[in-house]
Amino acid sequence: MKILGRGQYFVVSSYLQQLQSYFKQVNLPVIELLSTSDLPLLALSQPHLYLGHESIAQVNAYACEAVPSESDLIRYLAFERDALTHGSLGIAALLSADLDEAICIIRKYIRTRYSGIDIDMVSIGGKVQITLNVPKTNLRSDRLTVLSTLLMFANTLKSALQLDSDDYQIDISVIFPAPEHWQDIHDRTSVVFNQEGNKIEFPDSFLNKRLLFSNQDESHQASEICREELKAVKDYSEISELVRLKLSQSSLPLPNVDVIASSLNISSRTLRRKLESVGVQYIDLKLEVMNTKALTLLSSSSASLQQLSSELGYCDYKSFARAFKKTNGVTPSQFRKGEK
Repeated sequence: MKILGRGQYFVVSSYLQQLQSYFKQVNLPVIELLSTSDLPLLALSQPHLYLGHESIAQVNAYACEAVPSESDLIRYLAFERDALTHGSLGIAALLSADLDEAICIIRKYIRTRYSGIDIDMVSIGGKVQITLNVPKTNLRSDRLTVLSTLLMFANTLKSALQLDSDDYQIDISVIFPAPEHWQDIHDRTSVVFNQEGNKIEFPDSFLNKRLLFSNQDESHQASEICREELKAVKDYSEISELVRLKLSQSSLPLPNVDVIASSLNISSRTLRRKLESVGVQYIDLKLEVMNTKALTLLSSSSASLQQLSSELGYCDYKSFARAFKKTNGVTPSQFRKGEK
């Protein structure tokens, strides 16, 4: 199963909530969306849970079968998914001066993910062609994902570029057969089915149009953050130091190896292997950082020892005291009293 990282969780969670809204709109039982897949029923309220691509495909396939009209569901998702307020499209629209720069950001972002999605762009004869490939699961899920995404992109172009109805023609082609009772959304955006690839095509003059929501102050700030992050990665090039840095920057309780691996865009298995190659275990790094944070809390916080134990992620004070004494030679109580 392909695993989605923490940032992607929020996009997928929002998508599932939109599916739920549509189910309510057409008077269908919402709980069936998750109970027919291998997703836990608490998936929408537990952001630390990981959602697999195949799980979302199961949800999509069920949704397409359950709703009165698959075509209406696709159109609903195309207009209800707000690309400008979350996800890579929204970030790109905010940080880019024009569409060309935004597409560049999106392509770079997708290449850092492990979602299996691939995007490519070419300019031919005054037209821009963007090709979208998604991992194959089943026809209905793939068609729902591709078609709603391309239509959402077309709708985002219209909003972000403030296009007048006479200014543009956007053409979409997909590899899938048309769903039943399909009708194009409006004259200026057409969809052709049973083609060789999944593409959206529009005039290349769009590339140099200023994005309505662009904010260059945000762009400069993001660039500075990126420079700092790259400097940190360079300074902590050894994997154990990089993991230690990530743990130090994390809030309590400290995350497990899957979360840290996701933040580094590698699998937890790869991370463990890299750590073992330099003679380090993840748990040892985690305990080291937990001890550093414990020392800081004991020196600066007036909270009870039981509260600090819970904050650090220990099941009880005895476990905390045992681990702390093993490392520091004194109990947390003795340390707080200044007994060395």
